[in-house]
Amino acid sequence: MSTSSVRRLEGTRLHPQQDERGVWLFDPAEIDALVLGGSVRQRKAAARKRSGPTCGDVAAKAFLMSTEGRDLREIVVAIRQPPERVRVLYREWLVGVSEGERLRHEQIEYERTRKEDAEYEHAQANLIRALRS
Repeated sequence: MSTSSVRRLEGTRLHPQQDERGVWLFDPAEIDALVLGGSVRQRKAAARKRSGPTCGDVAAKAFLMSTEGRDLREIVVAIRQPPERVRVLYREWLVGVSEGERLRHEQIEYERTRKEDAEYEHAQANLIRALRS
C-alpha cells in the first residue's frame, strides 16, 4: 500500500499514536483489520487460497478427473499430488460409498479379531510359563 493511501486512511480506519521518541506507530489490530478487510466469506476464501487446497479439494478434483476418464499422469500433474496419493483416491473412487463402508467395517472387525487373538496367545504363553515354574 502506498504512503498516500495510508495517509488517506488516517483518522478513519487508522489511528496512529506517537511514542516518546516522536515516532508514529500503528495499532497492529487496525492493520490486521485493514489487511483482512472485506466480508467474513472473503476473508475465509483468501485464507484458503493462501493455505492451498484442502484434502477435500484434492479428493474432489481427483474424483472429477477420474470420472472424466483422465489417466494417472494427467491427474498427478493437475492436482500436484504424488502418484501414491492419487492411486489411493482412485481406489476410493472405484469402490463407492456403500462398498467402502462395508470394507471399512470388515477391516475394523479383522483388527478386533487380531487383537483378541494376540491377547489370547499372550495369556496362553503366560499360563504355560507359570505351569513350568
